[in-house]
Amino acid sequence: MTNHTKLEKRNLKVLFCLFLLSLLIPTSSATIKSIPFIVLFFYCLTQKKFLNDRLYSLLFGGCIVLSFIIFLVHGILEAKDYFFLLYGVLCLKYLSPRYSINSSDLYKYYFYILVPISIFTYFTQGGRLSYIPDANMSINICAGQSTKHGTAIIGYLLFIASLYQFDVNRINSFKISRQNFIFFIFSFYLIFFSTSRSVLLSTIYVFIFYVINYKKLYPIRSFIFLFLIIFSTFFLENLTLYMQYLGDNSFINQIIKSENFETSAGVTSGRAWLWNYHWNVFVNTDFIGGGRSSVDFKVNDFISGINEIARAGSESPITGLLACYGIFGIIPNLLYIYLFYYSIRKNNLIGGCIILGSIYNALTGINLLHSLSSTNIILFLLFFQSFNMHRSKTKLKV
Repeated sequence: MTNHTKLEKRNLKVLFCLFLLSLLIPTSSATIKSIPFIVLFFYCLTQKKFLNDRLYSLLFGGCIVLSFIIFLVHGILEAKDYFFLLYGVLCLKYLSPRYSINSSDLYKYYFYILVPISIFTYFTQGGRLSYIPDANMSINICAGQSTKHGTAIIGYLLFIASLYQFDVNRINSFKISRQNFIFFIFSFYLIFFSTSRSVLLSTIYVFIFYVINYKKLYPIRSFIFLFLIIFSTFFLENLTLYMQYLGDNSFINQIIKSENFETSAGVTSGRAWLWNYHWNVFVNTDFIGGGRSSVDFKVNDFISGINEIARAGSESPITGLLACYGIFGIIPNLLYIYLFYYSIRKNNLIGGCIILGSIYNALTGINLLHSLSSTNIILFLLFFQSFNMHRSKTKLKV
């Protein structure tokens, strides 16, 4: 990968300052924490190149029109969320050449921002901070109120960074650096011992996808792989039938906590219940969705509409879009599928890996597709700038 220009270095410092500001804002409100990124996205509207580009102007107008329809149907909050869901991706596409990030930048981001923030959080908020697995075979490197998914997301970001660098080296015939290999192993360590099953599965699937397409990218096989892992997710409850053959004391059973499979939440931690609930909302609202009120709840909240206690909350953003926005929720979902298709069509292996992992994570509870968070901004920037990497012009095999 080429070295940063002075402008890119300056922009990168600005971007990392926004990340730091978002992390330090003392609130649990996701909207308030996302204000630095909202400012960044509106900055695009001050750029003549953005406004004068026919494609960007057309897509921006589409975001406005769709969001206005959502406003008429559901209200201002839903319209705001929907607007940034689409407009954020458009802005990151525009900003990707100007805010170029490489793997070394992300390693520095981990050491100079994430690690100090976790130490600061530990001394100010308490919580557990440990890189060594405890009796439950888990670690937590975020402290405070962070769940296992916080550690898993950091590990996943480092995994994508190292995989991205592997692809850069592969294309340019560079040797694998010691630093990159260490972070690759370290990322698996964080993900595995975070005990986040969804992120672990996503990492495994992305790695398999990369390996099987390492020499040649096969479009049809790639789409079959994508849809297989999507549909396999809905059959995870059947995993209980296979775990019994491993024995109660097996190492694998301890890691994935199979002793809890028989609880009301099941192996998918309530997601099977949530998928069914989202589908029922989608159908029973005449396909226009139920708005925020239909999806804005947490585990164990009472849902008056169905007289049930929620077994899950926000653990499935992909299907949550359908429940909230109805048929309009199909549009962002199709956008993510299109981005995967576009990667494959352009022979962009690492781009396909990034969007495949984001889709699977969003299906199982880790929303890596909305653009108002530092992790997701990094992933989208890596995704879009991966198209600028030199790639073979040979025809794809089918």
